[in-house]
Amino acid sequence: MHTYRDERGLGGIEVFPLAVLVLFSGTMLILGLWSVIDAKVAATAAAREGARVAVEEFSSSEGEVAALETWTSLGKPTNHFQVAITNVTRRCQRVTSIVTFETKPLKLPYVGRWASYTVTAVHSEVVDPYRNGVLRGEADCG
Repeated sequence: MHTYRDERGLGGIEVFPLAVLVLFSGTMLILGLWSVIDAKVAATAAAREGARVAVEEFSSSEGEVAALETWTSLGKPTNHFQVAITNVTRRCQRVTSIVTFETKPLKLPYVGRWASYTVTAVHSEVVDPYRNGVLRGEADCG
């Protein structure tokens, strides 16, 4: 007696390797994107703190130190981290803090780091025109 074999497959089991591959790739992509978003949030916080301290202390170097301390307090590595703050020289001056960080979010097994992104955050504040201190010039914010 001859048994008939149909070609219905094994109930979807042949799709399982493809589904695992798609799920793994999607998870790695989401984790990579999340690391870029996390770095952007940390860079924004560091830039904001750097500008705030530079305006309050009348010192760009103090602002850079504050930005670096904020960055490290968030658990971020200091390699590929840069901060630049414009010099504070007079009242009513706009002080800008720029933080950049190169992140390499995608790390795949057997492939290593795949891509890198440069995250940049900018924050600026104006020196208070009525602030006492060693700054020269009059309060002319007009």
